[in-house]
Amino acid sequence: LGTSFAIRAWPHTPYIQVALVKGSVRVTGYNGTLKETLVPGDLLTFTKTEQTMAKIANGVGEDRYKWTEGKIVLSNTRMTEALEQLEQLYGVTIRYDNRQTDNRKLTGKFNREGFDIVLQNLLFAADMTYTKKDGIYYISQQQK
Repeated sequence: LGTSFAIRAWPHTPYIQVALVKGSVRVTGYNGTLKETLVPGDLLTFTKTEQTMAKIANGVGEDRYKWTEGKIVLSNTRMTEALEQLEQLYGVTIRYDNRQTDNRKLTGKFNREGFDIVLQNLLFAADMTYTKKDGIYYISQQQK
């Protein structure tokens, strides 16, 4: 039904999001009973485990959904989740120690520039660094 929309559906996240920019989109849940029609600006979140949908009117305009415009916006986001997002967005492999990253949370906005620039800025804020070997990015704590 629609013309311009974005879908965020990563295997590791417990939800799927659909954001409508223009036109209209009808979303139907897995079982066929859940149905929502979106108008421009609407954001729909489908929770995989509960099989529920929640529509936010004008949700696309909210800062945290700037991914529809190619922006990376983190709002009190766990470091592990931010790194997983970068892996998906840029098609890279990142390795890290969960013990070093789990308790860290990040807030910031990034344009989708080159991967190395985004990663450097994200890690700088967390006092971390990376090395690259054989195409894999390895995250570690800054040495003091």
